[in-house]
Amino acid sequence: MSDRVEGKAEGNASQTFAETQKTRANHLETEGVFEAEESALPAGLRKMRERCARLKHPRLRVLVEMYYDFQKLRVATENRLRMYELLNLITPLQSAKLHSVAQDLKRDEESILEQIEDELETILVWQWLKTIKGIGPAMAAGIISWVDDISRSPHVSSQWKYAGLHVVDGAAPKRRKGEKAEWNQSLRTHMWKVVKQLLQANNEFYRGWYDRFKQREIEKCKERGMKIVPSSQLPTKNKRKYEPEGVISVGHIDNRAKRKVAKLFLSHLWFVWRQMEGLPTDSPYAQQLGHRVVPSPNWPLRGAEAQQMSSEMLSQGKE
Repeated sequence: MSDRVEGKAEGNASQTFAETQKTRANHLETEGVFEAEESALPAGLRKMRERCARLKHPRLRVLVEMYYDFQKLRVATENRLRMYELLNLITPLQSAKLHSVAQDLKRDEESILEQIEDELETILVWQWLKTIKGIGPAMAAGIISWVDDISRSPHVSSQWKYAGLHVVDGAAPKRRKGEKAEWNQSLRTHMWKVVKQLLQANNEFYRGWYDRFKQREIEKCKERGMKIVPSSQLPTKNKRKYEPEGVISVGHIDNRAKRKVAKLFLSHLWFVWRQMEGLPTDSPYAQQLGHRVVPSPNWPLRGAEAQQMSSEMLSQGKE
């Protein structure tokens, strides 16, 4: 890190992460590493190649993982730097240099995001995702890279299970120690981020359904005679808050509503994506709630997005 700052002080422009990775990739390709015999590859590289070989969008997955790695490092660096400054553990000069390092990480993060945006333009479902208020390139890339191949989910329930949004014995599934999860934990975590982003962006469509779901949960709890309390009022056992019988927290109800929004959004994605790929769907709509049908928003595409999708389909030989 210090070498990086000193290099800048000397007037030498530091090479961005993206440029470094591109240089390394070109070098490896030139040296024939990617074409080496299986036995000649290190175990770690063989494992990575096998993992990427199973993916439909390996380049996007790599970029997404690197993007969130850099974001996590930048946020941790900024948080730690803020604490050091509050405790007066570093000098003003050191603080300025470390802030410069954090800014470099931010620039590298933005550089990766630019590559993600370029990669997204080659993927059909991005044309629909970018019409959804609150879904930007980073969110969309995470969804696409962790779902990866929509043909592997013949039914919307298959997609819910892969995202960990299915039901086991009437409740949301939980990971058990020593057992491999039946779902993709990265996708499951990302879907909570997606819902949070949709609500923060005040997406009228999904915000409306969130409000309906939450009100329904409140009404059901009242019909069962349950007491609804703030999380702060829950009792504690073994240093952990818990819900006594007949009591449910406001946060628990909120999470139930968000989970239903996640399932609704994922069902819309499943339906639109499979239609774009020319794959069969269970019904003409993505999700049924009781006797009411909830069609996917902004579908079929119109205007510039529809024209862009047609161009992409022609280039991929899908028309």
